[in-house]
Amino acid sequence: MEHELVLNGDAVQYHYLAISILKYHNFADNVFRTPLYPTFIAVLYGIFGIKPYIVLLFQIILSSIGIFIIYDMAKMLTNRTVGLVAAGILAFDPHQITFASWLFSDSLFTFLFILSIYYFVKGINNKNIGNIIFSAVILGLNILNKPVIQFFPVAMVLLCLIWRAETLKTKLKYAVIYLTIPFMLALPWLLRNKVKHGHFAISSIVGFNKLVYNVPLTEHVLTHKDNGVIIDSFLTKIRLENPQLKDIPLSSKNIWHSLSFETTTVYGKYADEYLSKHRAAYLKLHFMGMVKLMLNVGTQNMLDKLHIKNPNKWGDEERYSTGFFMLIKKFLFTKSATEVALGLFIILFMMVCYFYGFAGVYFTIRDKQYELLCLCGGSILYFLLIYGELPIVRFKLPITAMYSLLAGYGFYRLHKKNIRKLKA
Repeated sequence: MEHELVLNGDAVQYHYLAISILKYHNFADNVFRTPLYPTFIAVLYGIFGIKPYIVLLFQIILSSIGIFIIYDMAKMLTNRTVGLVAAGILAFDPHQITFASWLFSDSLFTFLFILSIYYFVKGINNKNIGNIIFSAVILGLNILNKPVIQFFPVAMVLLCLIWRAETLKTKLKYAVIYLTIPFMLALPWLLRNKVKHGHFAISSIVGFNKLVYNVPLTEHVLTHKDNGVIIDSFLTKIRLENPQLKDIPLSSKNIWHSLSFETTTVYGKYADEYLSKHRAAYLKLHFMGMVKLMLNVGTQNMLDKLHIKNPNKWGDEERYSTGFFMLIKKFLFTKSATEVALGLFIILFMMVCYFYGFAGVYFTIRDKQYELLCLCGGSILYFLLIYGELPIVRFKLPITAMYSLLAGYGFYRLHKKNIRKLKA
């Protein structure tokens, strides 16, 4: 049961990397994953024994703490009512609840992201450089958790520069902190990869993702070929044109077995050539992926967690390449009644949140709350652009945290009179 519900997908690699850290004090020469999450698991395994459910328990605790952090941050930025609504959205969000109990890095990543933003806001409000430094440290550690955040220090620099309450000298000082500390924390891992593997990079995941996801999803839209067939054709071409590379897998079924920097760099080169030739189709897929990420209900994951049989699972082609309206039609007419009912409930929850979120955008502009708008809107846009064409529902966790603040503000401004009457 543990292997079916916990140790599946990415969780298997995280689990065994944690054991390698714990027992052999090494990272098993892995260049695909980054060290923070396996180390987090290894520490808990060292204290409590090799029990994955203990890790899940701690993730649930961290997720719960994140709710209080969002509440306090909203209160600092606006008021208590906004904080209560934002915290309520995060507490009842089905995806936050579901993925806290998965052995994936996303819950820890989201917690650290919220914590970093919280100490940024606290440091700005209290003019406390210690809080800013701590925020930058957390951000740097989070880069070693999921590399998707590696460009976010630039976003933090922009936030520092637009914050109206600070002098230019202070803004520049904060900007330097966000440019240097995260890089310095990531530097040892970059040097490890350079010394051991000849590449000054956080991970080999970029080239892999381009060939395994970006290329086949784009090509599937154009030709309707199976993803595996598309990847196999690229692997055949790579093997023929690069005979010096001995570890290129024979088929897409084995592509996870060879994830060295050498192979994934070549994957990235061939993927970039393809995507540059089909830029319009790729950009369209990317934009649609951003929309789908915000509307992904994630029912397949939830049914698995609820131990409900789900024989009609969609593959990558159906989930990520199918047109939006066709996807809705297929969901309503091919999924089980249980999954449709669950999906409709989640859609209703999201629509209420998004309604207040858009109201929040409107009122932040009208009330000249530009810092709140840039903080939340900028963070949401960053993750949408980074994840793009791969709208996996767990990628939305940090986005939910940020739009909860906007939704809280929208709720407060729309119901301000009624709230005042209740307080009276």
